[in-house]
Amino acid sequence: MTDLYGAALAAEDTTMATSGGTFTRDTLAPTAPAGEAYAVGGILPGRKVAEVAHYGELAAAILNMRADMADRAPGGYIGTWIDDGTVYVDAVVILPDLASAGILARTLGERAVFNFVTGESIAAEDAYPCRACIAAAPSGR
Repeated sequence: MTDLYGAALAAEDTTMATSGGTFTRDTLAPTAPAGEAYAVGGILPGRKVAEVAHYGELAAAILNMRADMADRAPGGYIGTWIDDGTVYVDAVVILPDLASAGILARTLGERAVFNFVTGESIAAEDAYPCRACIAAAPSGR
C-alpha cells in the first residue's frame, strides 16, 4: 500500500463518517479553510459512485479524479459528498466569497455551493446574485 493509497482510504473513511469532505489534490489531506470560504465543483466532469459496496471503491474514484486533475486542474481540490446514499467525487475550487462562488457555480451549471463555515450547501440561485450581499449593501446602490 502506497502512502497515496493510504491517504485515499483515509479520505474515503472521512467521507463515509461525515457525509463528505474536501481534500488537497496533491496529498489528499483534508482541508478546511479558515474564515469565509466556499467550494464550487464542476471544474471537470464528476464521478458518481453509486452506493459504495466495497471498501476501497471510493478511494479508487478519488485517485482517478486526482489523476484526471493532474493536467487540467492542478491547483484544485477534490470534493466528496453523499446525497441519498449516492457518493459523488468532484474537482472543486475554493473561493473566498459567496458572490464569486455563486457566479462560478451558475456559470458551470452547478446546483450548489458548499459553505465551509456552516457546513451547509447553498443553492446556486441563492448564492448569486448574493442576496445576503444585496441586503447588506448601503441603501442607494
